[in-house]
Amino acid sequence: MLAAAGILYAFQHSEPAGKGVLLCLLLGSIFSWSVIWSKWTQLNAVIRSTRSFLKDPLIPTYPVACRVNPPKRSFTTPAQRSSATT
Repeated sequence: MLAAAGILYAFQHSEPAGKGVLLCLLLGSIFSWSVIWSKWTQLNAVIRSTRSFLKDPLIPTYPVACRVNPPKRSFTTPAQRSSATT
C-alpha cells in the first residue's frame, strides 16, 4: 500500500518529461505482457495438439514399424487419391 502511494506521489510531482517516460514504460509493459500471453496460449495449443496426435493408434511406437508394417490410412485429399490410382 505504501509503495503504491509513493509511486502515485512521485508521478503527481514529476515533470512532463518524467510522466512521458513512465507512460512509455507502461505501454511497453502492456505490449510485452500481451506478447507473452499470446505465445503462452499458442504454445499450449501446440502441446495439446501434439498430445492428441501422439495418442493416435495408427502411429507406430517404433520407427522401424513404419517400414515393416505401414499404417493403413484412407486417402482424404484429391492429390492423394489421384496418386494412389496411378
